[in-house]
Order: sequence, then structure tokens, then C-alpha cells
Amino acid sequence: MDREGTMCRNCSATSRHRAVAYVVGQVLKHGSLPVFQWPKNKSVKILESSARGSYPVMFAEKFDYYAVEYDPAKIAEGKHPREYADFQKLHYADATFDLVVASDIFEHVRKDEDGYREIFRVLKPEGSFIMTVPYDHSRPNTIIRVDTSGEKDVHLMEPEYHGGGVHTLTYRNYGRDLLS
Repeated sequence: MDREGTMCRNCSATSRHRAVAYVVGQVLKHGSLPVFQWPKNKSVKILESSARGSYPVMFAEKFDYYAVEYDPAKIAEGKHPREYADFQKLHYADATFDLVVASDIFEHVRKDEDGYREIFRVLKPEGSFIMTVPYDHSRPNTIIRVDTSGEKDVHLMEPEYHGGGVHTLTYRNYGRDLLS
């Protein structure tokens, strides 16, 4: 099934958006209830990168919700910590969030392992991390498309871009090694 193409006629959410909302509901113990029926609980703190679809509006009404985008200039200004963040170097205190959601962004994070460490740093001890990425289970190892060991990116393959406007560089294509 095409995870992007099947859109809800009521809210315009894609299959991926609905799957993420469903998993959030499971983590928060709301069962299979639709998001609009979840109880409001502003003590639940959620960080999400590149939130899309209709559910972010509902999450903002129900939770202490940070929907952030990556914009180096805005991050450097430091004026909008609820709107902009770099998952490789988060500007939040340790153990801040109950839940972190990263939907199809980690293939674009230059140093993904730094991002994973930062997420686990800002998660509360019983917190959860929900992540989606393009993934090929038949591939044993992740394909590294860009060498990031130095200051500058070194392309090991033809550059690949995703996202709105097709301007977001893909650093890797995940394989089964992601699971470990």
C-alpha cells in the first residue's frame, strides 16, 4: 500500500500520518480511539520533527506539543525553541519529553547517531521514541550515500533528495542493520 497516497477524505491525513497517530495512541494508552476522542492532558510533553497532516493541530490542543522544523538560521537565533530544532544538538534539558516523534527525517539527519543520542537524552526515563524512515528489509546494511566524517559532505553516490521542493539531501538508505 502506498503510505503517502491514501488520503483520508475527512482530514487529508496520509496512511503514514494515520499510522503515526495510531502508534502515539497506543503509547499513550488510548487504544484505537480516534485522536479527537483522546482526553486533553497538557502534562504530556511531545516533541515532533516535521509534523505533517491534520493530527498536529489536534496534538497541540491536547498536549504540550512542540512541532519543530530544521532551519539553521532560526535555530541560531534561539527565539523559537518550540518551532525550530536540530535533532543532532537539541536545545532542551535532559528528560524533558514523554514522547519524541520523528517521521521520515532521520535519513536526512547528517549525523543520525548524534540525533539518536540527543533524543534519548531529552526523553524522560519512561519516555518513548517513535520513528519512521524509508526502509528496505531485504537490504542487510544501510547504504551510506554521503560521508560525513569531515567538516564537509563527501558524496559517495549521486545525490538523492526528498521532501517538499525536493531539496532535502538523503544521507542514507536504511537496511536491516537499523534494527540493531
